[in-house]
Amino acid sequence: MIENIKEKIGRIRKYYAENKIMPTYEEICLLFGFKSKNAAFKLVNKLVDDGFIEKMDKGRLKPGANFLGLPLFSSVQAGPPTDEEEILLDRVDLNDYLIKKPENTVLINVRGDSMIDAGIHEATK
Repeated sequence: MIENIKEKIGRIRKYYAENKIMPTYEEICLLFGFKSKNAAFKLVNKLVDDGFIEKMDKGRLKPGANFLGLPLFSSVQAGPPTDEEEILLDRVDLNDYLIKKPENTVLINVRGDSMIDAGIHEATK
């Protein structure tokens, strides 16, 4: 069983990325080898307290504020490496800074090159 909470969050993030949905309590038991749902409930409650997961109606789970954002660390000295330890200050979702109206925003794959002069290039993988 994985003891590190960071690793547990990593596994849940991976599950979410692969399935586009948060795991159920039963699936959390399978992910971590828990024998009972009680262990899954305890883990979920810890992750809710830490802001990684939120509970919806009927016990469903959704990503919390800290689940998808990128880590924001304290400042570090530029130049050669130092022994200074990085301190996690927060998690930042770049969408909050890049997308002013998420309700009016979509992503589109582009084919062709008629808009290349505007900086719109054909999607590549």
